[in-house]
Amino acid sequence: EIPTTIDLSRTPSVSLNWKLSRDNVRTEFILHNVSTGERGYYHDEDILQPEKTASGFFELHWDGLLNGMHMPAPNGEYEWTLTARPRDGIGRTLVVNGQFTVSRDAAPHDLTDDGTPDLLTRTDDGHLISQNTLYINGVISSSSPYETDLGSFWGKYTALVAAGNAGGSRHADLLARDGEGVLWLYTGKGDGKLSARSKVGGGWNTYDELTAGGDVTGDGKADLLARDKAGVLWLYRGTGVAEAPYATRKRIGSGWSQYDALVSAGNIAGGAAGDLLARDKAGVLWLYRGRGDGTFGTRARIGSGWDRYKDLVAWGDANRDGTPDLYARDKAGNSWLYQGTGDAEAPFRSRKAVAPTFNYDLQKYTEIL
Repeated sequence: EIPTTIDLSRTPSVSLNWKLSRDNVRTEFILHNVSTGERGYYHDEDILQPEKTASGFFELHWDGLLNGMHMPAPNGEYEWTLTARPRDGIGRTLVVNGQFTVSRDAAPHDLTDDGTPDLLTRTDDGHLISQNTLYINGVISSSSPYETDLGSFWGKYTALVAAGNAGGSRHADLLARDGEGVLWLYTGKGDGKLSARSKVGGGWNTYDELTAGGDVTGDGKADLLARDKAGVLWLYRGTGVAEAPYATRKRIGSGWSQYDALVSAGNIAGGAAGDLLARDKAGVLWLYRGRGDGTFGTRARIGSGWDRYKDLVAWGDANRDGTPDLYARDKAGNSWLYQGTGDAEAPFRSRKAVAPTFNYDLQKYTEIL
């Protein structure tokens, strides 16, 4: 009883079962990702014997991780091999093969197509690092083997913006503005890397704040918000087409210069569409609930003390409870997770420490997005 398709966005784990003609065997189960070549190995200590299961089957309670790598299995085709060896040495070794497909809904901050939000970090020498992350046992973690160095030329850009799925694929994309005010789109490839850039347009140096990735219009596509130097906020509705990812801008309103950080946060308040977080210059964080037409309702105060953070990142649903979360790096270089509640009155739970392991000291990153 091994399904042909496993949708890990609907369930965090699945039972893989098989029934053999005898129980006194040693079992080994191997998963092989056809595209990446990654493998997961599962042995007797991972597989329940029939006498311990209600169904009478051998059972592997698979958590969606590649065992031995401790990272989520990326979406795609998998080949599996079950090997059963008689413990008494009598009889043949059984080898059975099969296939299944792992699938998940697209995640707005997922660069590696494994359902978990990832981080992009720019260093002071111009490198851009993509890092895969994992939420397990209440803690977000990662490790340096799952970092991808995307090159050392990123220092030439005056702004980098995590764009969500702006180009129409299922993978997270990146916007980059150069020194001449030209905005470029790098579409994600699903392996932590980015495709060659395509030009969005010129004149973007009129803006001093860009934030993207949330769907503030309620049409299922990632939008872009831009604040000009006069404090006017503009909406660029996402089209989902890489060749022209945004429609003509629409004016939202003025007076936004009072904020030193704007974050398109996704639908954190359980409303009609994506919401906006705004931190004022006194360190107070405010919530603007999306109405679903590209505008926002009256702001609500979340709390003070948010000026301790250097980076605020709309991370998507890191803990897979259905509500977007928020990543924060403080000025001392520590990382924190604010889990979303879906409640507009108190949109975040108390913060939890995050334990990413970068090749660099966290304080050496000029920004995390």
